[in-house]
This record gives sequence, C-alpha cells and structure tokens, in this order.
Amino acid sequence: EIESSKDLISKGLQYYAPATDETAKKYAASKSTKSDNIRSLVSKLSKLLGVAESICSDILFSYLVTEFRGTMQSLKELLKEEQNTKPLLLDIWQFYRAERLYLLQIIKHILTGQSDTSSVEDLNLSLVSNILDSGQMNKLVLEQIISVTKEKKPNTESL
Repeated sequence: EIESSKDLISKGLQYYAPATDETAKKYAASKSTKSDNIRSLVSKLSKLLGVAESICSDILFSYLVTEFRGTMQSLKELLKEEQNTKPLLLDIWQFYRAERLYLLQIIKHILTGQSDTSSVEDLNLSLVSNILDSGQMNKLVLEQIISVTKEKKPNTESL
C-alpha cells in the first residue's frame, strides 16, 4: 500500500496540483467520466477546492467509495437538483481536508520512524531514503502543515 502511494507520499500536499485553464481543458477533452452530472460536479469541486479536475475526480470517487452513504440511484437523484449539490460539495470538502491531514500524519509517522514491526520499518526505510534524497522533505512538510492550519473555509456563496 505504501509503495503504491509513493508519489503521493513524496509530494505530500503538493500532489494536489492547483487548477488551471490547462487542467480544465485537459479534463474536458478526456473521456474518463461519461456522466455530464459527474463532470459538472467535478468542475464545481475543482473550483471549490482549487485543485485540478483530474485529481478532483479521484477525490470524488474516493469519497463515493469510502464516505458516501447512498446508492448510485440516490447520487443520481442528488445531482439532478442543483440545490442538493451544495451540501454534497461541502461534505466532499470536509473529506478532502481530512484526507490531507491523514497524509501529513502518514508522512510524520514515516519520518519519525514510529513503526511497530521490522518489515514495516524496512519498507519505510527504503521509501524514506528515496523521499529524503531530494533533501527538501523537512521544509516541504513544514510548509504544508502551515498551509493546512491557515486554510480558510470555502466560500459557499459561489456554489
């Protein structure tokens, strides 16, 4: 699991690339999501989170798999009404914020070597040595912790 998340762990919160016109065009051109309602939700989510649409799509599907407490049919019904998307977007924002905090906790755990088993320590050691080769990890983590703690609640008026 850690090895498959190597890119995410090594980049930390920078993995969540900011949204740009280029990322919006690239997402619009891709056919990864066929539903117009989902595409529209991803675009709104991108504006709310300030994160590239392709990453917002991953965040949305992760949320749907782990946190959403409805069926596909209830999701379709939610997305039909514009007024229902606002609470859903805010719930996804809370999920996204929690995921970023968990990511920082994982990075802290790896960097401080707080492992219980030697096999996990061996895996962590090889991963950490690859991550630390850049020499920027401590500065990166500190900047990311500061950015998370100073983050403002999203502007719900624009939803």
